[in-house]
Amino acid sequence: MRLPSSAAVYVRQSLDRAEGASIQRQIEDTQKLAHSLGWTIGEVYEDNDVSAYNRRKKRPSWTRMLDDLRSGKHDGVIFYDLDRMARQPRDLEDLIDILEQHKIPNSIVTGESESEYRRRNLDGSNAGQHGKQVF
Repeated sequence: MRLPSSAAVYVRQSLDRAEGASIQRQIEDTQKLAHSLGWTIGEVYEDNDVSAYNRRKKRPSWTRMLDDLRSGKHDGVIFYDLDRMARQPRDLEDLIDILEQHKIPNSIVTGESESEYRRRNLDGSNAGQHGKQVF
């Protein structure tokens, strides 16, 4: 896998109860992951106090990030956690389509990738490792 020269980072939280504390922690953790992977962060896309559950509510940074990934502005993407990224199947499908079409490497700070989830559920092992390719 090639190292991205300009990775996008996406962070989000639904309710900002601590004046950005959770968002700031997500940014710090994604920066640490990027550093450990040798990736350069090109831009942080932040949807603070924005729910991903209601499809009618717009997530401006999410939409802008997808457009930037499509255009080639960024050649990698890091997420804090799958539930911070997308709650609606269509949003996830849109992202996967872009990542696959443009062969964009991606990674996640917490949680487990889809393949790790399947492996754990099929063989009972705990395969979740941080900093793995998600899709």
